Amino acid sequence: MKPEGWDRLKLLFEQALDLPLVDRDGFLSSQTDDPAILAEIQSLLSIYESSPEFLEGAAPEIAAADGPIEGRRIGPWRLTNEIGRGGMGVVWEAVRSDDEYQQRVAIKLLRSGIISPRDITRFREERQILAGLSHPGIAPLLDGGTTTDGSPYLVMEYVEGERLDDWLKRHEPSLRDRLRLFLSICDAVEYAHRHLVIHRDLKPANILVTPEGAAKLLDFGIAKLLNPEATARHDATVTSRLLTPEYASPEQIRGDAFCQKGWPG
Repeated sequence: MKPEGWDRLKLLFEQALDLPLVDRDGFLSSQTDDPAILAEIQSLLSIYESSPEFLEGAAPEIAAADGPIEGRRIGPWRLTNEIGRGGMGVVWEAVRSDDEYQQRVAIKLLRSGIISPRDITRFREERQILAGLSHPGIAPLLDGGTTTDGSPYLVMEYVEGERLDDWLKRHEPSLRDRLRLFLSICDAVEYAHRHLVIHRDLKPANILVTPEGAAKLLDFGIAKLLNPEATARHDATVTSRLLTPEYASPEQIRGDAFCQKGWPG
């Protein structure tokens, strides 16, 4: 298939995911009569229905949109602007919507249409992991709850900053400053390790650099908890083999087990 064919396929796949199941076939038939594209989209939709998490490791950028929910109120918060998305979640900028006090936060939601017991369990695991971490280099959990449709959400500090690679290109820091920033990121990762948490998705998009030049580690959505008592309380699929191929460690690519006392090996 030519590049333009893949672009067309990707667009139709995204649009089909936004529709109810009963409307997808009619929509696709009205958009293209190319049997190769139709067959490929139907195959992707079938895989997605059985395993929504396949988007997280393969192509999170083709995740379905949630629709116009700007202005929606979740607990005491009002959604104002979408600021990020991945294979399972969407992150919104939000503000306090009552008169108690003013605050700007980031709220992570499960994407509509893929909510399953597995997704909810993994999302709650992320929320619990964040609740146990307190480090200046890790965006902290501020609040959490359940939406009216029964899906969980978490409220985090809003981090004003640029993703790591963009910040490096724009500021062109000296080697000394690069190493200083790198060591601060290592300190946050080491802190998580001491609390028996392995992030498993360290990449530029998950590290923001603030205007003051401080790094903040985000998104523990596929983190692994090494506490045997904690993991025993959750479904085994919570720590299933999810990864971002471009940034995954060799141990993740190989599928090695993480031993309970420490690191891969």
